[in-house]
Amino acid sequence: MRFDPQKTIFAGMSIPAAKILLANAQAAYVELMMGRHVTVAGYEGKSASFAPTDPAKLTEFIGLLQAYISGIRDRRPIRPYYR
Repeated sequence: MRFDPQKTIFAGMSIPAAKILLANAQAAYVELMMGRHVTVAGYEGKSASFAPTDPAKLTEFIGLLQAYISGIRDRRPIRPYYR
C-alpha cells in the first residue's frame, strides 16, 4: 500500500500550517517524555490529547506529519531484472 499525502487526515492543510503543527507535536513529545500529560492543537479546531503512556501514538502522529510535509510516498521494493 502506498502512502498518499492527500488521503491523510491532513489533506488540504497547507505545508506552513503542517510545519507549525509538527513543531508543536515535537515539543509535546518532549513534554510527554518528561512525564506530563499534553494536548496538541490540531487542524480546524480539532486536538489530540496524549498521556505519558502514549508515546508510540505521538511518535506515529509526528511521523505522519513529517511524511505529509515531505510528500514522500512509499516505494515499491526493488526487484532484480534478469535477462
